Amino acid sequence: MRSIVIPPGTVFGRLTAIEPARTPGGRPAMLCRCECGQSRVVDGAHLRSGHTGSCGGMHRETVLEGILASRRGIPGKVTVERPPAAPREIPLHGPKAAGRVALVDDSDYELVSAYRWCAVENSWNPRLVLTYAVTHVSKRSAFMHRLITGYTRVDHADNDGLNNQRWNLREATAGQNLANARLRSDNTSGYKGVCWAKDKSRWSAQICADGRTRHLGYYATAEDAARAYDAAALAIWGEFAHPNFP
Repeated sequence: MRSIVIPPGTVFGRLTAIEPARTPGGRPAMLCRCECGQSRVVDGAHLRSGHTGSCGGMHRETVLEGILASRRGIPGKVTVERPPAAPREIPLHGPKAAGRVALVDDSDYELVSAYRWCAVENSWNPRLVLTYAVTHVSKRSAFMHRLITGYTRVDHADNDGLNNQRWNLREATAGQNLANARLRSDNTSGYKGVCWAKDKSRWSAQICADGRTRHLGYYATAEDAARAYDAAALAIWGEFAHPNFP
């Protein structure tokens, strides 16, 4: 494949070419540094055509500003405003695909469309099933959300493992990821963090944090117990909390 010669130091929008590189698909590319300080490998043809002129950091900064501006006085609870740009669809394959697609930003479309993606369900918790997009890079499995962000652990803010738009992806610890989990399939109370205490004949509220379970009291109604859980979750997990009453 003929290499596209781009002299180091050439500026493309917010990007400055540093040295030759290759895309994950083997295409000629350049390692570039953005004005925001981030580095990114960019397809040489996209630089030449003007298709790519930044690392995407400006978009992330804009979304973050929107998140901070959207707080409504509830500690740690934020409302994420969706960006106006329509997402791009990535077709999925395999028995779990069922005609579904993964969603990505236009700026990430070329990166992910170079691979064949399959729909897989997480196997670590059968009571809390999420579907993700996975492919193989250098003979190793790779999740779409990790390929896009480069994070080791990624939380999908809306709990949709196939929505890989950058506004929906955030770096998280294992605890933060679990805090944002939706209601489990074996839940019998209808509320997260709430169960019936038979010996007390009341509803019990509890929350797991820092590797241990904290009891939050007994309540006459499941709704009261759920509100106790929400208050604790917001205090502990902030924006990663997934309360019963948003």
